[in-house]
Amino acid sequence: MNDVIDGIPPYTTSPLLYRYVNYVSTSPQPTNPSVGDISGSLIPALQAVDSLDGPQGVVQTLTGLADQLVTGPATNASLTDLGTPTQPVTTVVRGSPPNGGNLTLSGTLSGYGLLVVTGDLTLGGGVSWHGVILVVDRAE
Repeated sequence: MNDVIDGIPPYTTSPLLYRYVNYVSTSPQPTNPSVGDISGSLIPALQAVDSLDGPQGVVQTLTGLADQLVTGPATNASLTDLGTPTQPVTTVVRGSPPNGGNLTLSGTLSGYGLLVVTGDLTLGGGVSWHGVILVVDRAE
């Protein structure tokens, strides 16, 4: 039932939502989900790591606005507020290299809002995050 027919994936028919179960890549050899490098289509300011994690980058701006600042390496227990559907949170996980900004979430957990991780992010088990996850890490 999840077969793609003529390039069109199947969809669910919940009473309130019609959506595709998966999306087909436009590449010559499709993969699901469709993932690609879009860096060339970004504005120049977003094509460099410094614009994300530099002295006046996106991460620093979000850190100043965060509801929750967590010093990594961190786990489930480090996040004291996961947000709710009606009150999402902005959570920033920061730390010193080499693994200070890492976050590992596992088990049954639901979070809501914006999650910014400045290291490696590892998700396992029944973890779901309803919102945007931004993982910014410098390759050394």
